[in-house]
Amino acid sequence: MLWGPLFLIALALRITVFVLLNFMAVPLGILGIFYLATQEANGNGYRVIA
Repeated sequence: MLWGPLFLIALALRITVFVLLNFMAVPLGILGIFYLATQEANGNGYRVIA
């Protein structure tokens, strides 16, 4: 009988974690790009060889 509510709670937690991770990952990714760009401008950045 508890499968319904537990399933809904687990689903809500999963969606919440997914949204929080995305909202945190996007700004962190942008900050990382700016950080690498400034380090590159200073002359001690990591050059990506593609």
